[in-house]
Amino acid sequence: MGEAVYSMHGMETIVDLIRDDKWLASAIKNEFYQELNISTEKDGVTLTIDGVLADELEMVLFYTIKSAEKNERFQLSKSDITDKQGRNFMMTLGSETSLDADAKGSDQTAKITIRFKEDIALNEQEFIFKTTAESEQRSVDFSIPFAVDKVRAPTTRYSLNETFLIEGQKIIVKQIEVSPLKVAVHISEDPANTKKIFNFEDLRLVD
Repeated sequence: MGEAVYSMHGMETIVDLIRDDKWLASAIKNEFYQELNISTEKDGVTLTIDGVLADELEMVLFYTIKSAEKNERFQLSKSDITDKQGRNFMMTLGSETSLDADAKGSDQTAKITIRFKEDIALNEQEFIFKTTAESEQRSVDFSIPFAVDKVRAPTTRYSLNETFLIEGQKIIVKQIEVSPLKVAVHISEDPANTKKIFNFEDLRLVD
């Protein structure tokens, strides 16, 4: 069953878009992807929300921009997610990944990652995606309502509170969260440590 979603119309482009992201590829393969295909057109520019992957904290929107003008390319800016009452859900906006335009030079498919301010109940939740599409010549504002209604696996949380040492410095792994979109590892440092750890360069989960 997991392979069926790959044969949906237009999925080849999206699969190519996330091919290097094993976690998103796994989420699509395991049918957490919700196809939307909701379009709106303004001033000769069409913005389509192709589909969505989401959990309680994050949402990945896949979209396509098509212009009536040949070779006109757009980037999204000033993007926001609200509910129907206008309440803002977005905390941070991830980087967009664009594909090359097609042979006609008018279609661009990309993804945008949105992190929510707090855990939200996604099933049958209605949102409004507001954004501005900008090219070198102009900008076009869009507002597209959509709903996340596909049942998905909830986030599973494992409380660990395990302490380990790195060159005499204590690191505490407090909790691990596993969702369709990611694995989040919550780590803290012992205040009594004598060194400052700036980053974990190679953090992996292994069996």
